[in-house]
Amino acid sequence: MSALHAVVNSADPAAELRRASRVLSGEDGQYPARHELSDKVCLLDNGELLILQGTRLEYDVMAYIDGLKRAGHQFKEVPSALTELREHYARGAQQDGKVGVGQTISNRQHQVLTLIGAAVASNTSDVHFIVKRDIAILRNRVNGLLETVLDMRASDGLELCSSIYQSMCDVADTTFNPQKPQDGRLKQEFLEAAGLYGARIATRPTERGLLMVLRLLYNQGDRVRNLTQLGYLPEQVAQISRLTKKKNGINIFSGPTGSGKSTSLQVLFSELIRNFDGKINALTIEDPPEYTIEGAVQTPLHNSDWPYSIRNAMRLDPDAILIGEIRDLPSAVAAFQAGLTGHTVWTTLHANDAATILQRLADIGVDPGLYGDPSIVTGLINQNLAPTLCPHCKTPWSAHAIALFPADVVERVTKYCTPSTVFVRGPGCAACRNTGIAGRTVIAEVIIPTLAFMRTFREKGKAEARAFWMNEMGGISKIQHVIRRINEGVIDPIIGEKFIGLLDEDDIAGGIQ
Repeated sequence: MSALHAVVNSADPAAELRRASRVLSGEDGQYPARHELSDKVCLLDNGELLILQGTRLEYDVMAYIDGLKRAGHQFKEVPSALTELREHYARGAQQDGKVGVGQTISNRQHQVLTLIGAAVASNTSDVHFIVKRDIAILRNRVNGLLETVLDMRASDGLELCSSIYQSMCDVADTTFNPQKPQDGRLKQEFLEAAGLYGARIATRPTERGLLMVLRLLYNQGDRVRNLTQLGYLPEQVAQISRLTKKKNGINIFSGPTGSGKSTSLQVLFSELIRNFDGKINALTIEDPPEYTIEGAVQTPLHNSDWPYSIRNAMRLDPDAILIGEIRDLPSAVAAFQAGLTGHTVWTTLHANDAATILQRLADIGVDPGLYGDPSIVTGLINQNLAPTLCPHCKTPWSAHAIALFPADVVERVTKYCTPSTVFVRGPGCAACRNTGIAGRTVIAEVIIPTLAFMRTFREKGKAEARAFWMNEMGGISKIQHVIRRINEGVIDPIIGEKFIGLLDEDDIAGGIQ
């Protein structure tokens, strides 16, 4: 399966046939279209001529069609979108060993594209190149779990890393140096060839070699459309949807790296724009923009300066602002200024749970009169991602529990779950690529602060505020969320505890009374 095949993700048989077809209108094709025309027509060897919608009567398009007819070539006209045309040309370029007009890829670059293409086909989130003294290992993170894909000579691994950094990336340093950390982003022509929206590259020397990690960013347009698909519970969806209807207040997401915060923010910001019929100026500040948000004006961070970028954004007449991250007091103060002046603000902060977001704001020095006001801080959201079971090969818990799992795990599942509905990871099958895992789902907690909750936090601290939220406000913790998914047979309890926490943690922390 090609990388682009995996990205388009359509069940339409005609679309599948198109993706298996060769491009005849490429630079070296039988009926080449000049470069400017390639955004309007694409001729495939399946007998279809894809034409950009609205351009059929333009002179250059009609001239190309006439040329095909004079040559006796039989074809069927098919109206198409610009993204589909570009995907076909990118796939054709990859097949022909090119990444753009006049750009021939090297053997190493071709190997990299092949490896990334296989990673995309398996829905990999991160690709790890681990170069040791005598060997290099390639590992892909799929559904949150690292899988070793292959190993190679250390020299080959180092050459691949060098080729990625020096010839395939937009970078600050022009020379690859395995002796120091370096960052970059895959160039657009290689992204198109690999079927990706973006790819961030980071390197770091190790004691005996090098680690390079590629974070793969996919076009989310056809993947996730709402919070329920992400995995949020109905109660949480109702709470967050209410926030997207407001035109003021600061809403803060938290979660570890790779917890899906960017995807959730994309979905939420898109919903907010729809709620106001697109008649608002929705502005983003990102480092860099990761996913397309239809209807939003997306801007990159200016010179790594969050406070300046936020203050500048406030002069651009925004109604809603998405701020990629609050890192320190200056960026927090700027974000709160935006929230205080009649804007709705969505942003992220590193914290282990929803209530800890307030503690983090206190730790970096934000005025308690700001972070403790529920009319200013209107939403606290924390999320993680947990692998989900393959529905085709998962196995009932009752058949495994006593024999295979430790006594303490059996005790917790028996006490906190409904064992008759619990399933565990199966042996693997063709549907899940023999992994037993089908995908990942959000496990989250959502706090809509009240004055009493904020007062409890200020007077008694984070732990008491969290207990108040759960006992008095009916809050759903991540442990409760994962238990629901375990009881639905969606998550293996062993995996759930590894990714979210032990099933008895709420009791130990005093969260449930």
